[in-house]
Amino acid sequence: FISWQDQVSLPPPAAAAPGAPPGRSLRRYAAATVSSAEARDALVSLGSMAGYQLWLNGALAGEGPGAPAYYPDAAQHPVRLRAGENRLVLELMTAAGANFSARMLEPGTALPPRRAIAPALRVESEALEILTDAAGTRTGLRLDVTAHRPGGGVLGQAGADWGATARLPTAAWPDGPVELHVSGRDQWGQSVSAWLRWHKGNWREGARRLAAAAAAPRDPAGDRLRFLAALIADQPDNADRAAGLLFEQAELAGDAAIRGNGFVRLAWTDPVDGTTQFCRAYLPEGYAPDRRWPLTLYLHGFHPQNPIPIRWWGVDTRHVPEAERYGTIWLEPHGRGNMDWREAGEDDVLRCIEAARRRFSVDADRIYLTGLSMGGAGTWTIASHFPGLFAAIVPIFGGWDYRLVGRDGWSDAAATWPVERWHQENQSRFTGVESLNATPIFVIHGDRDEAVPVAHSRYVVPMLQRWGYDLRYEEIPGRGHEELDARDRFVPWLLAHRRTAAPRVARVRAMSLREASAWWLSVTEYERPLEAIEARAEVLEPGVVRVDSRNAAGLSLRLPTHLRGTSAPRLIWNGEARTGARQIGDAYYWRLRPVGEAAAPRKSRSLPGGMSDIFRTPFLIVHGPGAAEQAAAQRVAAIWRGAQHQEPRLALDRETSEAMLRDHSLILIGGPRENLIARRAAAQLPMRVDAGGVTILGRRFAAPDSVGQMLRPSPFASGRYVLAIAAASPAAMARWDAYSLWNAPYGSPAQPLDWTVGAVADSPRVPLGLDPSRGWVASGVFGADWGLDPRWIFSGAPPAH
Repeated sequence: FISWQDQVSLPPPAAAAPGAPPGRSLRRYAAATVSSAEARDALVSLGSMAGYQLWLNGALAGEGPGAPAYYPDAAQHPVRLRAGENRLVLELMTAAGANFSARMLEPGTALPPRRAIAPALRVESEALEILTDAAGTRTGLRLDVTAHRPGGGVLGQAGADWGATARLPTAAWPDGPVELHVSGRDQWGQSVSAWLRWHKGNWREGARRLAAAAAAPRDPAGDRLRFLAALIADQPDNADRAAGLLFEQAELAGDAAIRGNGFVRLAWTDPVDGTTQFCRAYLPEGYAPDRRWPLTLYLHGFHPQNPIPIRWWGVDTRHVPEAERYGTIWLEPHGRGNMDWREAGEDDVLRCIEAARRRFSVDADRIYLTGLSMGGAGTWTIASHFPGLFAAIVPIFGGWDYRLVGRDGWSDAAATWPVERWHQENQSRFTGVESLNATPIFVIHGDRDEAVPVAHSRYVVPMLQRWGYDLRYEEIPGRGHEELDARDRFVPWLLAHRRTAAPRVARVRAMSLREASAWWLSVTEYERPLEAIEARAEVLEPGVVRVDSRNAAGLSLRLPTHLRGTSAPRLIWNGEARTGARQIGDAYYWRLRPVGEAAAPRKSRSLPGGMSDIFRTPFLIVHGPGAAEQAAAQRVAAIWRGAQHQEPRLALDRETSEAMLRDHSLILIGGPRENLIARRAAAQLPMRVDAGGVTILGRRFAAPDSVGQMLRPSPFASGRYVLAIAAASPAAMARWDAYSLWNAPYGSPAQPLDWTVGAVADSPRVPLGLDPSRGWVASGVFGADWGLDPRWIFSGAPPAH
């Protein structure tokens, strides 16, 4: 295993083998393949609650008795790897559930000192015995044990020497869930803490009551109950998990969980698909609403299995040491799973912050962002898009650039089309780092990382240092794509920073108008699509601003008081003094060239275009009654379902109400002949499809029996799109490739094209790294005024029939 979260939980066996004696251990197996370029020595480092035998290439390489509580790296076994592939098999003997982990280390590796303790619980008839640390004793040190009931009330307390057993009588305790807090200080005087869960009485009856309560209304509160019930049902014999979830249920009434060491599963309705999304919030010891608390967001890494939400990492975790140890509210968003912290994944982070600020007492000047791997990449991206939000950031072995990889990820030198160059820049997680000029950054990376090579951090760090940015870099020798044991260094570093008051210099570099904003500067229009939008603005003196830009046709300035001066700001844009600003509220707007009052709607930050951008808005798939249209609608739904494990909104044209048209962006499957809504909007959707070709805004493309796709602002509602998908025949619709809407090399949609002709399954295939549009008849991007410009029309190969 190479991941920092590769602890594996074996649930209790569903049932013993027929005729097996009660309590008899079962043999369970885990296997992995380890590749080595040469024959060499190594260490297999193990932690396991179950007794185990370790086998390498068919030979016994080590064994151990297991431990009453899990802790990583409990034992190391020297092994000899052969050149090529090596088969590692772990045989575990247990009659109950157990946790284990294993990783390969170099000989002589010095493991970092262990801060965590691993307590274990033994239940007697009227008492609990708590082994304070299964990992061993530490002479002269003591640990305290406190039993809490829901709401934070104390049921009992005890203490014992480190590694010894504490005893708590339970006869007087009421039935129900209990949390046991084991805490103290180590030999360095630093706090240590761990939590255990237990349920007095019949926890299965509590689970049945929770399942009955989960028949609640379809809203975030009801969905939270259903989520807890589903977590228990997923592991129906896991008493430990059930105790924690029943504790959470008991604290849902009122604000019982909003307390010191509390845990709150924040929930809200995501307007994109109408589903309830969750974010885990861990409150610090001593939390009280009468003061403002720092807020730290931790972004998870890529989950290879992309499981349903109830099977994600840490989904039932109720405490994290960082919240307790450092006095910060600790948030762990789900980010819509493997969405790469982009598009809907990025929006999920913002909604998590909004939910936390509504529920808790948050210091707006002390909001921090960190994450590992994909979460580290998301840290770069989200902080670049919202530089005025975070006081400091810590990206950890995350972030990459196409210049440093092989042919994967749009790095092909043959990718010369504008859309391909756009993909290259958009794929880089460093595209917008210019905007971090006033954000302190701490980059951490292991120099043996094979999943995200350290070359990527070595690329961006010197660049930002040359620019004079506030940046700290730590490269850890010998460490790979794993937990780097750096939290005790970077969390205090984060908390030492406060958000910078609006700086005199604001910088923007973005691939979309959605992200073309930093501090008090926004680019509201571009000159050319599919190119980076760049601007550097500096307040020369209060009220006088110089802007140097590239590919910016509109600007907005919203200067704070200390930079504003006493009158309307004066602008020097690309060396010329500009007048004629339009004021809306406290913002001033300029355009590079005047636009008449009757001008057509223009692309904007809320509607920047690109077909996949529709998946960042509340969307509804509307199909006609034909079999081909219904099947095509299901193909679109299947993409969302596969990525999100959620059902998107789907409606038949004749059942689509006026309210649905007003509230949603529409993916219209079928042209005016096949779809009633497409027929109503035909005058505002300038695309015509017939047997001989497709016409877009009056431009004809010969494409026999083909499919056209086109994105436009919705004629039914402001702030919404319509994506029209029409085919010349049912056979052409049946061949339509729904993934043309979701060009996602790294998990989230990234389709910047506004229209295509011939996006069908039998179009010629193009090599990896080149855009699929090379195989379509034509494709393009509308200009800033949603008009057709010959410069942004791209001709490809005709479909083969």
